[in-house]
Amino acid sequence: MRKSYSREFAQQIKERLLKGESIQKIHEETGVSKPTLWRWKTGKSFPSEGLSVRNPKLYYHLRYLKKKHEILSRKLNGNYLKALERDDYKCQVCFNHFSKKLVVHHIDGDRQNNDLSNLVTLCQVCHRQIHLLAFILKNKDKQVIPYGKIYEYAMKLVK
Repeated sequence: MRKSYSREFAQQIKERLLKGESIQKIHEETGVSKPTLWRWKTGKSFPSEGLSVRNPKLYYHLRYLKKKHEILSRKLNGNYLKALERDDYKCQVCFNHFSKKLVVHHIDGDRQNNDLSNLVTLCQVCHRQIHLLAFILKNKDKQVIPYGKIYEYAMKLVK
């Protein structure tokens, strides 16, 4: 039978382990198995409230969300989530809120310029329209128009 421990109890034990107390000593005092103490110390596992592999849908969904957040927080030099938060998770063209998948668009078209002032939140539909319009305008005049001008023109047409 698997034992369950409260999160507070496990946190106290983990702090003792990180301060240098031996696993053997804590095992003798508390009765927590040595492998469990080792996993707590190394961060391989830790008691979580209501989450376990016994509830796999919720467990893996929350793990997926945590991993997704970690990846997005590193994207565009850490400005991806900042741009979404600044724009209140709304498309800045049609102002839809969470209804469509949101993307962060580079205003000047330079993917290397990840400055927060160069990023804007758009839904996929508006993002596609802006890029399509940019493609049409570039091919129509057979000359390269600065991408910032195309973005301004596209914003006027889309609105």
